[in-house]
Amino acid sequence: MVAEGGTEYAHRETMQRSKCIWGPYEACPHNPIISHKEYKKSEIQATGHADLVDDANGNWWLVFLGIRRFSHALLHNLGRETFLAPVSWDDEGWPVVGYNGNGTIELETDAPLPDAVHPVDHSVTIDFHKGTLDNRLFYTRNPIMENYIHTPLSGTLKLIGTDITINEPGASPTIMSFKQPQFTTTVTAKLILPETNARRCGIAAYYNNDYHYEIYVGNDSDGQYVGFYKHIHDMGVELVRIPISSENNDSVVIFRIDTDREKYTFSYALTKDVSTPRNEPAYITVGSGLNAGLSTEGTKTMTFTGTLFSLFSEKGTGTFADKVELTINPDVDYKL
Repeated sequence: MVAEGGTEYAHRETMQRSKCIWGPYEACPHNPIISHKEYKKSEIQATGHADLVDDANGNWWLVFLGIRRFSHALLHNLGRETFLAPVSWDDEGWPVVGYNGNGTIELETDAPLPDAVHPVDHSVTIDFHKGTLDNRLFYTRNPIMENYIHTPLSGTLKLIGTDITINEPGASPTIMSFKQPQFTTTVTAKLILPETNARRCGIAAYYNNDYHYEIYVGNDSDGQYVGFYKHIHDMGVELVRIPISSENNDSVVIFRIDTDREKYTFSYALTKDVSTPRNEPAYITVGSGLNAGLSTEGTKTMTFTGTLFSLFSEKGTGTFADKVELTINPDVDYKL
């Protein structure tokens, strides 16, 4: 089996066979055995890098990588994902992927799974009261571990920001991230204002140092404020700055990012309570950023990691409290 066509929209998997490992090899007459190169109307694209496996019932499967585009345009922001397709064998002993026989698959299909289908919960709760940090969190490059102080007793995560910002290439800013798992989500995080003196500390929708949108608490000579910032290619600008009045300097800021198949929307609310509010707080929306700005195809590096949600701190300390939560929202009536 050979992965061909690059790892983009011409990606495919081909099959050859031989009676001797040294050859000669005979190519499968219906190569590629899987490819969506000519199936651009599908949400699934860039299929390839596959393995053949069989289960305990003798059924065969193809496990492979692909992407899901978020719109009519050939753009994706979730990174590469793992897919599964049923395999049958033709009269000549060649594998046939899927039930249509042309090497394409659908998001949902009937197949003889060896067990019942169990629903998958892609929501995320990172609880700072737990003894260890969630293993879905990871760092950028080589972290300075003493800049991440997790205190389960108080349910806090203190990030000590250095002079290295999240815009800088090849360096290690103070940032912790987890993957965006679906298109339509809501993410919230809480920051304790009196324990935050960082130049900027908040939460970002982060692709890499050149591509990110973020909401944060900033500190400068005029006091504390809520800021909204975008960085695309080599252009970065703070678009919104809302001063935080002195009567709220003992408060908790709840940051919120809502995502769909078009954009990331950034909001915040102020509360006096670190725990989950009894009633939904009054959020103030500060801005949004298009998914296209954080899509693989729109970046200069064109890597396949997908968008992350990131807690970060720069040039000072910020303390996050209680938990970070990501919920999955319905992908309502969306048709490509």
